Amino acid sequence: MSAVITKPRAKSAKAAEVQFPALKTAEVRLREVREALRTADEKLEMAYAEATPGDAIETVLDLIAHNLLPEAVRNIHAQHPTRADAETVYLSLFTPLATLEAACALAAGSELAPALKEAYALLDWAQTECDSQNIGMLLPEPVGEEQGGLAVAESHGDQLYGAFGILESAHAIVSRCAADAEDELVSGVDLLMDHCQAQLAALTEDHALTEEKCNPVSAAMSVIDGVLNVACQRSDDPALWGALNLLSQSKTIVDAVIGSCMASERGRS
Repeated sequence: MSAVITKPRAKSAKAAEVQFPALKTAEVRLREVREALRTADEKLEMAYAEATPGDAIETVLDLIAHNLLPEAVRNIHAQHPTRADAETVYLSLFTPLATLEAACALAAGSELAPALKEAYALLDWAQTECDSQNIGMLLPEPVGEEQGGLAVAESHGDQLYGAFGILESAHAIVSRCAADAEDELVSGVDLLMDHCQAQLAALTEDHALTEEKCNPVSAAMSVIDGVLNVACQRSDDPALWGALNLLSQSKTIVDAVIGSCMASERGRS
């Protein structure tokens, strides 16, 4: 007989019991999200305090820390947040994250860069947690009047208000650059942005938005983008590049609203 066949078989070892980590409850994950948001806010405030007053980076950080971020995360701090609240925060965080990305570019190589990168990582993680496939699955569904909360929070007016804040910040940067550089091209951009900002402000108050009403603002932004791009190439000023990035983010939001208006108009036809 083969040794392989006649060799006594060893007794099978008892399978070890696999210990799976306990799944975190909604309460624990919610606490972690809030802590990440609080820490990110602290880092942004620290960077804002250390920024040189009047610099482009200070303007952008002021916009993020005192306007965009508080509004974006407001719903997750409700006493009993719902699935709709988490989804609202998930969608709303795109704007401050995009603006913070521009701030990171402006602060590249400076002492502010590490804190801004850490803040970005925390906000990015918190946004992912708020996705409907993560903490959103563990939170209760909205009931009664709460069901309209997401639609209200993500209304066109709210989105355009965010776009206005970003454009306002870009305009402030361009205005300072125009005053410092005495460049006619940058001064021209400053005037164009002033007019565009007024147009966008009017849209934020319009509760019957249509594609036709929004298109002129998007077109004006395209013109400004082209002229500002030329100014950036000519001066290679980091602040102007930051303003161009912000302008692009603002236009993206406006174009998204236009797309939504088009879809609604097609649905009614």
